[in-house]
Amino acid sequence: MRRSCQAIAIASLVLLPLAAQAAGGDFTLTNRTGQQIDRISVSQSNDRQWSGDAVNPPQVQDGGRVSINLPTGTRQCQFDLEVEYHGGRTASWSGLNLCATPRVSLYWDTKTRTTSAQPG
Repeated sequence: MRRSCQAIAIASLVLLPLAAQAAGGDFTLTNRTGQQIDRISVSQSNDRQWSGDAVNPPQVQDGGRVSINLPTGTRQCQFDLEVEYHGGRTASWSGLNLCATPRVSLYWDTKTRTTSAQPG
């Protein structure tokens, strides 16, 4: 009995952080746009109440990577993301599944002049 209780306790210590990450934990954003990002805001997809600046320090240089904390207690995986580049231009994405993709990279397409958000 004691061994089964210990096994359950150990499993809880290992699995609970994974469950927390899968339901509103953190994600990593990599800036591959060629531009400095001055502000990053996150919102639950059904909320549209932006978090303000989700990064401290706020600037993310091209090639830089930053870990972003999602709201605690979140039970959903779909989030909206908005970035503001140096100079004021913004880009946003809706419905990013951050449970399935805890790493997001932003890329600038010079032909279409748009930024894309892709896994990794």
